Parts: sequence; C-alpha cells; structure tokens
Amino acid sequence: MHTLSHVAFVVSSAARSAAVLSGRGYPAGPTEEFPGEGTREIYFGDPALRGRLLLMEPIGDGPYRRALQRRGPGLHHIGLDVENLEAFVDDLGGSGWYLHPRSLVTLRKSGTAWLARPKGPALIEVRQAGAAGAAFISRLEVPAAPALLAALGNDAIASSDELWLTIGRDRFEARDFL
Repeated sequence: MHTLSHVAFVVSSAARSAAVLSGRGYPAGPTEEFPGEGTREIYFGDPALRGRLLLMEPIGDGPYRRALQRRGPGLHHIGLDVENLEAFVDDLGGSGWYLHPRSLVTLRKSGTAWLARPKGPALIEVRQAGAAGAAFISRLEVPAAPALLAALGNDAIASSDELWLTIGRDRFEARDFL
C-alpha cells in the first residue's frame, strides 16, 4: 500500500481558503513563500501526519499560475510516498497514467516522479519515502475512473462525482474552501 503524503490545491488566496478551514476548527501551519516555485503555501495537519492538506497560491509566473488561469481554483496534485519509486513507476504500464516529461528533471534533482493523464483529475507527485503516522486527510474522493485511481495503490483515494475530503469525522466538498 502506498501512503498519501499530501493533497495540494491551487487557490486564488491561500489566506482566504485557510480562514475557511480554520473556521471549521483546523489550525493552519505557517504561511511560507517559495519565490523559485512562484507560490505562497499553507499546510494543514501536523508535519508528523501523512495526508496533509496543502493550499498553494500563485504569486509569480510558473506552472501554478498557469494552472489557476486555465482551470481556476481546485485540485492540483496528490502526493504519494512509495517504498520503491522505480518499481512503482514500472508497474504503472497500461494503467492510464503517464510519466510527465518534467520528471526527467525532478527525478535527478529531488527523486520525485510526476504522473499525468490527459484530462485527468490531477497530477500525481510520487517520491520514495517511508510511511508516516496517522492521517490528517483520511479520505479523498476524486471525479475519476475507479480503475485509474486504483492503479495508485491507496485505498484512501476513491472515485466520486464531486471532489470530497474527509478530515477526522468531517466530510466536505473541496469547493467549500476554494
């Protein structure tokens, strides 16, 4: 089983989205800026937890700003931690997921592979890492074919007509904080 590392949303205002989630009782981590990536980011969930929630606001030119301009606020990527990155990628043959061309650079620089699917629900960020403790997001429901999601090898990611998150006992639509 592969571990859900994080779920990242690109948003128009990280502060505004964080305020909505904080109002539901979820404390936000610190706001961090990454000029090289062109983002302002806020995580929810203790760093020791897996399945953290990441809000990413584009503050500079780059892929996150382009994603927000093309598709509006929404799910950007799902982070997975796997025991063996090479074996995981090899096993994806015929699954419908494709290795994103950017992976040629990111595999060398950070040991991270990116998976994509034309008109897919999101990018998949895959890195080799051990499993963490308990989960902040216990379930992510995504509008995508069940077989496509099953290929990711994580039971916490399921198919649905809408984008839903379950945190603790709370299940809510992502559009509630976008």
